[in-house]
Amino acid sequence: MKGYFARKLETMEDLERAKEWGEAQEIRVVAEVTLAKKEYDRFRENLIEDYGFISQHTQKTGVEDGQFLCILVRKAGTKHTAIAVESDGYDYTRYAALVRI
Repeated sequence: MKGYFARKLETMEDLERAKEWGEAQEIRVVAEVTLAKKEYDRFRENLIEDYGFISQHTQKTGVEDGQFLCILVRKAGTKHTAIAVESDGYDYTRYAALVRI
């Protein structure tokens, strides 16, 4: 899986524009999180906030062998798109990419 990553984004709109900023990067999923619609909608419009579901997995994220080690965040019931989060040791979305799965 590949994605166009951007740093310290605030909203989903910012994330969708990331394709214009560089090359797609390889992703390795280290954890998966499924959020209820209301939680996911809040997350996608406030990416820069701290989240418990990120802090639970943040030590697993990073970059290794040219791959972004990411938490895959999905909305419940959605099977084809997700947000790949590389928090780099932080409790918020430090780097993110919108991905098709």
